[in-house]
Amino acid sequence: MSTDEKKGLIATINRWDHDAMNRVPSPTGLLKYLALGITAFGSAVFTLPAEILGWFFAGPMLSPWFGLSLLADVPGHLIVIVPFRYAFKRERPTPFTKAPLGFDQWNIWSFPSAHSLRTWTLATIWSFGVPSYWYVFVLIASIITGTRIVLRRHFPSDIIVGSLLGIILGYAVANIFPTGISCPWI
Repeated sequence: MSTDEKKGLIATINRWDHDAMNRVPSPTGLLKYLALGITAFGSAVFTLPAEILGWFFAGPMLSPWFGLSLLADVPGHLIVIVPFRYAFKRERPTPFTKAPLGFDQWNIWSFPSAHSLRTWTLATIWSFGVPSYWYVFVLIASIITGTRIVLRRHFPSDIIVGSLLGIILGYAVANIFPTGISCPWI
């Protein structure tokens, strides 16, 4: 693929993203606060304590899956999200209003979505751990990642790529310790 073809592809994706964002109404009032509450479940502020508590208290059948998700969560961000964001430096649909801390400069950029990576990594790992509830994990991950578009924190392509990277990372981490259990939706 030549440089001109790459630029054309990126321009096409950007046009598609902006067209899609123009079709999504911004939530107001109660809906906005509901979306903000839902999207918080994809944040490390919520997932890391939940994974740690799950690891300690879930019991012998589920504890390893919480441990694996904890293993994937932080390194997944450092290894996947940060390099992508520095490489692409794509602006968010709505400018980042929180002043970045010294170590999280990468968070002002949009591509790919860290919430999508995290929630789909966890959904994939937990689908291996509790295959009978895979649809619940997929539904929760879909709702959380959808709120990122509705709240104008990410473009659709940020969500799609973050979700795909999360599924790949979750699948890889879940297969580090084979259990003979397969993920029903992969």
